[in-house]
Amino acid sequence: MVLKSLPNYVLRLADLYWFNPQEKRHPFHYSVGVEDDFCIDENHGDYYPPSAFQTPIYWLLQYSLKETVDFLLRFINKTVECYVKSDLDKSEVKEVEVVTDSHVVKQYISNRLWNTYRGTQVSPNVFQSLHMALERFLLETAINTNSKILESNLLYLIKNSNSTSVTAIVVSVVLAHPEKTFNVAKVLFKTKEFFLYDTSRMILDHSAKSQFLIGAGLITENKIHEEERIKSCDDSHRKKSLEHLALMYQFFKGEGVTDEEVEDRQKFIWAIFDQYYKEFTDPPRDDDNTWRLFLARMDRRKMNPTFEVVDEGLQINFNPEIDQSLKEFSDKSHQEVSEALKYTSLKLWADYKVKNDERYKEFTQYEENPKQALKEVMEILENLKKNDVEFHLFNKAIPAHVCTVLVRDYFEELSKSDKELCKEVILTFASSSFRPNYLYQIWDGVESTISVLPILLKKFPEEKEYIKVILLLTLFDSHPIGMYAEFSDYSANTILNNLWSISFADAQSLLIGFLYLKPKYEAMREILRQQNYKQNKYKLYENELIEKFVGEYEKDIEKVISNSITLDDIKDLKYLNLSILRTAFQLIPLKSFDESHKIITQSIISVFAEKLLSDDKEEKIDYQVSHGFLRKLSRIVLASQKDKVPVFLYPFIEGFNNTDSMAYLFQEFIIAEDKLKTYENFWLVWDLFYDKVAELCKGESYGYYNQKIIKSYLFAETPWNENVSEWHAFKDNNIRFLSKVAKNMGESPTVLYSIAKLLNGIGQKYLNNGISWITKILIEYENIWTKHLEVNTIYHLENLVKSYIYKNREKIRKETKLKQEVLVILDFLVEKGSAAGYMLRENVL
Repeated sequence: MVLKSLPNYVLRLADLYWFNPQEKRHPFHYSVGVEDDFCIDENHGDYYPPSAFQTPIYWLLQYSLKETVDFLLRFINKTVECYVKSDLDKSEVKEVEVVTDSHVVKQYISNRLWNTYRGTQVSPNVFQSLHMALERFLLETAINTNSKILESNLLYLIKNSNSTSVTAIVVSVVLAHPEKTFNVAKVLFKTKEFFLYDTSRMILDHSAKSQFLIGAGLITENKIHEEERIKSCDDSHRKKSLEHLALMYQFFKGEGVTDEEVEDRQKFIWAIFDQYYKEFTDPPRDDDNTWRLFLARMDRRKMNPTFEVVDEGLQINFNPEIDQSLKEFSDKSHQEVSEALKYTSLKLWADYKVKNDERYKEFTQYEENPKQALKEVMEILENLKKNDVEFHLFNKAIPAHVCTVLVRDYFEELSKSDKELCKEVILTFASSSFRPNYLYQIWDGVESTISVLPILLKKFPEEKEYIKVILLLTLFDSHPIGMYAEFSDYSANTILNNLWSISFADAQSLLIGFLYLKPKYEAMREILRQQNYKQNKYKLYENELIEKFVGEYEKDIEKVISNSITLDDIKDLKYLNLSILRTAFQLIPLKSFDESHKIITQSIISVFAEKLLSDDKEEKIDYQVSHGFLRKLSRIVLASQKDKVPVFLYPFIEGFNNTDSMAYLFQEFIIAEDKLKTYENFWLVWDLFYDKVAELCKGESYGYYNQKIIKSYLFAETPWNENVSEWHAFKDNNIRFLSKVAKNMGESPTVLYSIAKLLNGIGQKYLNNGISWITKILIEYENIWTKHLEVNTIYHLENLVKSYIYKNREKIRKETKLKQEVLVILDFLVEKGSAAGYMLRENVL
C-alpha cells in the first residue's frame, strides 16, 4: 500500500497538489470561493463534501504519525498566514497568547478558524477535511492512549501551531477525555478567548446535524463522507464547552482521581480565575460584562449549590452569586434574546411549510388563521427598521418565508393590501443579490421567494418584466451555496418545476435567453476583472457586474422579456462552455414535445458525449458539471418517447469506451429509474448498451474502468439499502437478461461478483435460477478459478449458497442435478480457502 510504504512521498505530493501560493497565480485570476484566501488550489472539487475520509491524512496518521502531524502543522500554518493577510475576516481575526509551562505561543483566532474541524463555517474543503481527519484520529486513539502521552501529543500541537483551528481540536479531545487531560485543560483555561469561541462552537453544533443533512443522499458517491459528518454530531462531548469543563473539574471527581488531585485542580483553576478578576477595572467596563458572567457561571467559590431529587436522579442547582449591575446586564440580555426569539413559532411554521414538512401541522395558530402569520410579519418588518443586530439575526428571513407560503397556499384568502405587501416582500428578497454587500447564505429567504416568482408572475402580470429579469440574472450567478448547490439553481429549479406549466412562452424565452446571454455575461466578467486588476482591485462583486451588464445589453434583455428571442439567435451550441450547457439542460422539462427542446437536447448530449468520452486526460471536466449533466440525461431519456431513447443515446453508444463517465451514467439511470419507474424505457436503455458492455468482459480488455462499468451496469455499484431484497424493475421476464449475462459475459470475474451481490440483495427473487447462472460461469469459464477476484466475491458466494442450501436442503438431496450445481460452487469456495465452503460441502456430501 502506497500510504504505508511511502508516506513522505504522499505528503510531499499532497503539499504540491493543494498549496497554491499567490505568486503562482495568473494576474487575472478570480475565485468565487474562499480557497484563494487560504492559498489553496481551488480546482480540486473532489474533496467535496469535506469529511475525515476525504484525504489520505486519516490513514497516514495511523501509519506515520509524527511525519503526518508535522506536515499538518506546516501546511495549516502557512495557509492560515495567507488567510490572515487576505481581506477575508480582516476585521475579525485576532491574535491570542497561549501560555504553556515552557512557551508563550501566539495564535490567530476567528470563528471561521475555531469551527473549521466541525465544518459549520465556510472554509476550503481540503482545509476542513484535514482538521476533521486529525480530530477523528485523536478522538479514536485517545481512548487507549496513556494519559501522559496523550497530554504530550496535544501540547505539541498547541506549541507548534499558529492557528486556533488546531487548538479547537485539542479542546474537543479534552472535552471528550477530561480525566486524562487536565494538564492540557489548565493551559487552555489561561486564554479567556477560548471560552468565548468554544461556547459559540457549541451553539453552532446544536444545528450542525440539520446543516449536514441538507442535500444528503443526492449523490451516491458522497454517502460515506456525509454519514461520517452526520454521525460526528452524536458524540456526547459536542454538547459541552470549555466553560462546562472548568465547572466540572471543581465539582466532580472522576474515576481513579484522588481527593488530593481534586483539591489541587480546584486551586489551579481558582488561581487562573483570580488572575482574570485582577484584570477588571473598577468600575467595570461594559465590554467586560459578558466575561464577568462567564466567570460567575464557572467559579464554584461564588456559588450556593442546592440539591433536588427528581425522577432522573439528583439535580444540582448551582445558584451563582451575581452582583446587582451584572444581574441587570444579564436580565437585559435575556430580555433582548427573548424579544429576538419571540417569533420562533412563526419561523418554524413557515420553514416547515415551505419545505412541505409535516411538522408545520403542529402550529395550529397559523394553520387555522394564516392572517395571524401576516400580522406578525408586519410587526417583524417594523422591528427590523430599528437596526437591532440580535433581532435582525434571528428574524430577517421570516417575512420572506411567510409571504412565500401565503402566496403559494393562501393567496385567495388575502386582502388586496395583504397581497401587495407579500408581493413587495417577495420581490425585495428575490432580488437581494442585485444589491451591494449581499452575502450568499443558505435559507436566507432568497431561495423560497424565488421559488414562487412564477406564481407571482401569474397573479401580478404587471410585474412580469421585473420577475423575468430576476429569474434571468439569477440564472447567470453560479456562486456556490452550501455544499450542494449554486445560486443559479434557485432560478433553474422554479423555472423547471413551476414556470413551464404556468407560462410556457416565458420559460422558453428564459431558456433561449440564457443560452444567448450567459456567454456575454461571462465575457464581461473577464473584462471587468482585468480592468479591476489594473486598478489594484482584486475582487469583482456580482452586483457591479449585473449593473454594467444590464446597461450594455438592455435591448437583448428586452427581447427575452418580450418573448421575441428564438433559437435562430444562437449560432452554435457546441462552442458554449459545458457549465452553461449543463444549466440550460437542467431547464428543459421532462416529456417535452417541443421541437426546439429536441434540438437543444441532442446538441447538448453530443457536446457532452464528445468531452466525457474523450481520451484527452488533460481536459478535466468539473465533477459537479459532469454529474449534473448525467443526472439530467438519465431522466430525460427515461421520460421520453420510446423512439427517442436510441436517438438521445446514440452519441454515447457510438462513442462508448472504458471511462468512468460510462459507469456514472449507468448509476444515474438506475437512480432515475428508482424514482421515475419507466420499466420499458429502462430495459430498452440496458439492451442498447448490452453488446458494448459484453465486449468489455472479453479477453485482455479487462481493466479498472472496465470493472467499474460492468459493476455499474449489473447494479453492483448502486448503494442499495441493506434490507432491500427486491426492486420494481426486476420482474420474472428479466431472468432471460441475467441468464444471457452469465452465458456471454462470465469470462470477467467482475460479472461473477456482480451476480453474486445481486442475488444477495435486490435480486433475491432470482436465487433459484442464480445458482445455475453461477455454476455455468464456473464450468464454462475455467479462467475464473485462477484469476484475481473482486473484493468480497467469496463473501457474497458464501452468503447466497448458505441461503440456498438452508431453503432447499431436502430438494438438493433428492435432485442430482441440483446437488451437482451446488457442489461446483462449494468446490470453488474450498479452492479459494473458504472455511464456510468446506463445512457446507461436507454437510451436502
